[in-house]
Amino acid sequence: MAAFAHLQEYWRAYLLNLIFVVLLLTTHTLAYGDEVSSGEFRLLTSDGHDAAQLQSTDVSIEVNGLLARVVVRQRFYNAGSRWVEGEYVFPLPTNSAVDYMAMTVGERKIVGEIRAREQAKAIYHAAKNAGKKASLMAQQRPNLFTNRVANVGPGETIEVELHYLETLHYDQGRFSLRVPTTLTPRYIPGQAFSQRDDNRQHITIHQASSWAKPTDQVPDAPSITPPMQRSDQAAPLTLTASINAGLPLAAVKSLHHPATIRQQLAIHRIQLEPGAKLDRDVVLEWQPDVGQAPMATAFGEQIGDDHYVLFMVMPPQASQAASILPRETIFVIDTSGSMAGTSIKQAKQALLSGLALLKPGDRFNVVEFNSHTRPLWRDALPASPTNRSRAVQFVEGLHASGGTEMKGALEFALQGEEMAGFVRQVIFITDGSVGNEAALFNLIARRRGNSRLFTVGIGSAPNSHFMQKAAEAGRGSFTYVGSQNDVQRTISDLFYKLENPLLTNIELDVGAATTEQFPRKPPDLYAGEPLVVAARFSGPLPDYVLINGQRNGEQHQQQLALPRNGNASDVSKLWARKKLHQLYDDERNTQFSSNDSQALEAVKTEITELAIAHQLMSKYTSFIAVEQTISRPADAALDTQTIPNAMPAGNTMAIPLPAGALGLGKLWLFALLALFGLSVLHWGPIKARHRHAA
Repeated sequence: MAAFAHLQEYWRAYLLNLIFVVLLLTTHTLAYGDEVSSGEFRLLTSDGHDAAQLQSTDVSIEVNGLLARVVVRQRFYNAGSRWVEGEYVFPLPTNSAVDYMAMTVGERKIVGEIRAREQAKAIYHAAKNAGKKASLMAQQRPNLFTNRVANVGPGETIEVELHYLETLHYDQGRFSLRVPTTLTPRYIPGQAFSQRDDNRQHITIHQASSWAKPTDQVPDAPSITPPMQRSDQAAPLTLTASINAGLPLAAVKSLHHPATIRQQLAIHRIQLEPGAKLDRDVVLEWQPDVGQAPMATAFGEQIGDDHYVLFMVMPPQASQAASILPRETIFVIDTSGSMAGTSIKQAKQALLSGLALLKPGDRFNVVEFNSHTRPLWRDALPASPTNRSRAVQFVEGLHASGGTEMKGALEFALQGEEMAGFVRQVIFITDGSVGNEAALFNLIARRRGNSRLFTVGIGSAPNSHFMQKAAEAGRGSFTYVGSQNDVQRTISDLFYKLENPLLTNIELDVGAATTEQFPRKPPDLYAGEPLVVAARFSGPLPDYVLINGQRNGEQHQQQLALPRNGNASDVSKLWARKKLHQLYDDERNTQFSSNDSQALEAVKTEITELAIAHQLMSKYTSFIAVEQTISRPADAALDTQTIPNAMPAGNTMAIPLPAGALGLGKLWLFALLALFGLSVLHWGPIKARHRHAA
């Protein structure tokens, strides 16, 4: 009976401990769980109170010819009873020129000013501490920005409006415009810093809310790793577009969102249907009537004695008689955890489509990477039926897991030299979700040799900055796969390009004119791709520019007349944005080659002065808007939290938690271990008491 009694007491204590642990976990789940309703971004302060919300995002687009003007309005609402500062990370197109920001409080609109980054940051903090409403917008990557809004009172709504310019993408006879809405969580390699220098690293995101710490490879990791939530909790999105293409259109589409499309004379109007959310990129596409696609177009703007020109020229048509050299194609596929869900399905389908398009005389290899690099073979092999069948089996067995360690995969893919009689091409299939882009661009530029790198963006929200710059560094081009319905067309178009390099070694001849053009070195042109150049002419504008290059081993020349009226607005801003990208490259090359502090400071100064002169947001300039009236009482506390982004639609990777946070699964494991420990502690005294009683 004594044994039964002490067992009974032990189990009673065990059950009490179990009830305690369940109550603890339930409290955690209620406080931090998934009770957020669909269609709103919700913040909780440290004491569990409702705080700021990103209530909605509204986008309006006006397209005229080759240029798009986009207006984005984000409304932040404080549903709680305390004063809050909201921080939000948002994506924009890589090549966008952000030239306007305003903050609206009630009926009052405060237009932002461009200032040097550190100066804008100091103004914002002074206004925040003084209790004034303020908004600070800063660039973290060319396609990733942060918006901070200070002193939002209980029940208040603040709207932040930004404007940007962008040139359209043109490929294979189709114009397109992509509007990013969220981001895929980025892999952060490197060793974490033990201490962090805020001023040196320009970190703006509230560290406790981000899910990554600064590392030696990504020192600004907290600024690009905001908290994430499920895609079905994404905030609502409204979008309208007016398209004046300047030529008859055969088709106008919204590729990934249901939309209403109406035509009024020469204008096509697009409106996304209700229910759109910030969980996948919006892609609009339109196709000119047969025979109406422009062979060349140019826009000009004159400011003082300077003439700014943006022009697009199509290469010569592909010749059917031209011989196509056999290719050595290296397929690289990202199988990291961020590719989980529809992305890995799209990637595998894209790779399988590419394998099917190989010709008997080609050579190929397949390389998988996640935390490790795994090639199918040591070297490329002939594209025989047996080898292709083995590659298909290899690809079909792939699944997504692990980190996004691109370095090893790029080193392997770019290590080979071009074989005599072969064209060596690397097709890199990924969502680009990495934080160490600069180091990877440098690696590609150093190791590409005679290879050409072509990037294929995968998923609902790929990192377009990585895709574009990696392709530029690899002297190739980039393309997107937005859905599985697009895979076959996208890969077929890509292989058509690969078979038809139409114009290489391109140079521009402007005669005696003094010009500054970007890109400085035009890329090789493939079938269906135009040459797009922004140039500034100091002094008289020449009548035309000559485009020289090599076609099928022979010299080729095209002549383009330049616009004389110079009445197109904003071309100067687009030229400045292209120059900023070139200066970023110069800074990166200096950093990785010599790390010359004086040279780096000189580039930083040039970036800052150029951006201020053209009123653009850049790496070293930010928009700042401050209301002069004090809103928050001096004795009222201010809570700071980061508003979460939605995971991209179709992505099933685990949602990253704030750095140092314990996930619910780990919390359960911890709780069970604690329960076991409590039970062991109870067992000894219980057994001793019953032994003494006996």
